[in-house]
Amino acid sequence: MRILWTIIISICCAEFTISYKPVVLLHGILSGSDSMSILKYEIEKNHPGTKVYNCDEFGGWFSLENAWKQVVQIKEYVQNISSNHPEGIHLIGYSQGGLLARAVIQSTPDHNIKKFISLSSPQAGQYGTSFLHLIFPDLAAKTAFELFYSKVGQHTSVGNYWNDPKKQELYYKYSVFLPYINNEIESSNSTFFKEALTKLEKLVLVGGPDDGVITPWESRYSCCLYSKNY
Repeated sequence: MRILWTIIISICCAEFTISYKPVVLLHGILSGSDSMSILKYEIEKNHPGTKVYNCDEFGGWFSLENAWKQVVQIKEYVQNISSNHPEGIHLIGYSQGGLLARAVIQSTPDHNIKKFISLSSPQAGQYGTSFLHLIFPDLAAKTAFELFYSKVGQHTSVGNYWNDPKKQELYYKYSVFLPYINNEIESSNSTFFKEALTKLEKLVLVGGPDDGVITPWESRYSCCLYSKNY
């Protein structure tokens, strides 16, 4: 774990100027800023003087709220920080936070985010029971689509990026979030979703098969590089 933090810190803080750009951290599902405190500490320890903002928006059970609702509020949080740092900032998101962070970037065409690091995030969606029992104890992956692909299910963040490979027709019909930020469904926002992402200086996707939560684990790398749009 310490090696991973070192790599992340090096990527995020490698600058050719004397001062380091500020870093914004975004926590994962069913957690809050406390879960990112170790990373905050390591950044500040290894790069003294680096300003680190540890976002606590939508902590705990509030992290299950609709993804777009979260993106709007987190976007405002990030923009307020960005306005105080015209030289640019870096953004690190963990798990669901990495997916929301990407949506924040894509929905902000004039952002000044330089580097974005996604840590074990379901960038191409989630399909699996590894963490469902924590939220919906009686829900199994094979029947989860009945909840998530409905108007009620789309009020939850998990439902917004639930990507059932056996129910793709329902995924495209009901999902109001993931297929749009991935440009799988073209919309009036598709062009600047793409342009805002390509404005980044560096995009780093971190993940591996031993996480035990994101299913399939390759979802962390299948970001939004769909050939028809990129």
